[in-house]
Amino acid sequence: FGTAPMVALGCKYLRICHLNNCATGVATQNKVLRLRHFIGLPEMVVNYFRFVAEETREWMAKLGVRSLEELIGRTDLLEILPGTTGKQRHLDLKPILEASGMVSEASQHCISGNPPHDKGLLAEQMVKDALAAIEGKSGGTFNYVLKNNHRSIGARLSGEIAKRWGNTGMSEHPITLKLKGTAGQSFGVWNAGGLNLELEGDANDYVGKGMAGGRIVVRPPKASRFKSQDSMIIGNTCLYGATGGTLYAAGVAGERFGVRNSGATAVVEGCGDHGCEYMTGGVVVVLGRVGINFGAGMTGGFAYVLDEKRGFVDRHNHELIEIHRILAEHMEAHQHHLQQMIQDHVEATGSAWGKVILEDFRDYLSRFWLVKPKAADINSLLAAIRAAA
Repeated sequence: FGTAPMVALGCKYLRICHLNNCATGVATQNKVLRLRHFIGLPEMVVNYFRFVAEETREWMAKLGVRSLEELIGRTDLLEILPGTTGKQRHLDLKPILEASGMVSEASQHCISGNPPHDKGLLAEQMVKDALAAIEGKSGGTFNYVLKNNHRSIGARLSGEIAKRWGNTGMSEHPITLKLKGTAGQSFGVWNAGGLNLELEGDANDYVGKGMAGGRIVVRPPKASRFKSQDSMIIGNTCLYGATGGTLYAAGVAGERFGVRNSGATAVVEGCGDHGCEYMTGGVVVVLGRVGINFGAGMTGGFAYVLDEKRGFVDRHNHELIEIHRILAEHMEAHQHHLQQMIQDHVEATGSAWGKVILEDFRDYLSRFWLVKPKAADINSLLAAIRAAA
């Protein structure tokens, strides 16, 4: 990139923002890198975008339109170019570019947004039911049925708990919600210490996002006959930015599980691509197959991964992490720690797969990997485990 503004715009392609050594001097707090690489001024970036806006208006004038809104739906202004490869030449774009002369008002995004499906009525009812128990610090158990349009369940209760007692004040006398059904997005978001969510069913994306404490349990319905380790139970990007608390899910999680987790503990029975991405703390146990790129950008915490197919070596990200078998004698503390976490998972969820592993734990132990950042010392991890015990 030849100019300072273009350096600022182009840095997103380097994908090293988490390392604090941005080669363009933009995505870093290191003043040395800023002074060495980014030689421009903020005014230069402003001026660059002003030129972009002016050139955009010039092109719009040539097309005979006065605003960007008028361009929406104008597929007649597009020209289909011939493909340069065999596959491209067989691709027919006409069906998706054909507007049939009808550009609706809705397609131009000029109408009011749809009213939300979830008006928060169930969340408010939960607060109404539990408020006395929160104020009296007495705890209690409450039962509800969830549907997938019930979003951010637990957030309102967490707010009421944190406002009165902080994150740990109600831990000894928690509010427990026993739930059935399918939870909408952000189930257990910002979960506070003193709130336990137990869901018999499944949940969408962002379970435990920003979780600070408490416990979230997701297990299949008791009458289900499918194998939990082969079935999805929670969606993508769960435990995003979590700082504490515990999550047990008797099933498989989606992609980016534990992304930016900095303190939560979790047990799941499989996960999709990019597991433990950018993780800086906490412990994750995966009792099954993981997707590709596991541990990308992981700089803290650690994980245990069951590798029955012996393919994890090719599925984890080699840049910042390393993997170790934990069957060796000097890993005895890790062995006990892993066994206890699986035991807690079974007690919380009733997981049949967890029971199978525990019944033949010595054999399964040989198939687990310990995943840790390269910079972390195994002995320090052991010390942390002993301190938490």
